[in-house]
Amino acid sequence: MVSLHGTLLYSRYRSGQPGAAQFLAEQEALRRRLLEQLSGDTRVRPFTEPDVLRHNRDLLFGWDVLSLLICHGSPWQSAVDFPTDYAGGRSKVSVDVSEDRWQLDPFPFQDPLTLSVAAEEISGRSFVDEDVLREARRSGRQRVLAATLASA
Repeated sequence: MVSLHGTLLYSRYRSGQPGAAQFLAEQEALRRRLLEQLSGDTRVRPFTEPDVLRHNRDLLFGWDVLSLLICHGSPWQSAVDFPTDYAGGRSKVSVDVSEDRWQLDPFPFQDPLTLSVAAEEISGRSFVDEDVLREARRSGRQRVLAATLASA
């Protein structure tokens, strides 16, 4: 799943950047080897089917997008696309926020869900090298990000 998620991100957002084509080719070769190994195990074979892999990759991507919206504190897009079944069904989940309450429609849970994560707040959007990033992290403010997901 990590390889599928990474290649989806690279193919959508970094495909023209140096090293991207090599990364994508390496990940494709890795996935082929892993799928060959996993498909030999009858317990996991059903999870290696292309439709199942695509569904789970897209589900991970949707939750990743939603987590980024929450971490940034504002919905820069009004909906997140999620798979609904293994046959290719899709659903747009609208996203709105009021304070720390994130309203999703349709809402995928029975009850509101409160999430929290320890975070480092650092200034700057890009860093010239890893040392500059590390220094920014050392001086960053520690805090807890919390949000409640609820029905719209």
